[in-house]
Amino acid sequence: RVLVEVVEVTDASLWTGLDALERYLPDDPGSSEYRRVLATASKTDGRALTCWTYRYNSSVAGSQDVPDGDWTSLRPASAEPDVTGP
Repeated sequence: RVLVEVVEVTDASLWTGLDALERYLPDDPGSSEYRRVLATASKTDGRALTCWTYRYNSSVAGSQDVPDGDWTSLRPASAEPDVTGP
């Protein structure tokens, strides 16, 4: 279980920026840092929602577990997101 932010993409051209942010290469998914895949999310009220998500495309062996699912709690407060893309 992982805490996520769900956004509604109303303009298909926004996928280009989102894919770049997650280092997803639509023409070469095997070389991407993350893959974009359909998944089912549970809303806070328990309802299911099918949505696109980005999943890490390499081994996570040796990585730190996130017991509560809130990965943002492990990010240093000074960390700025890299939005430049690949």
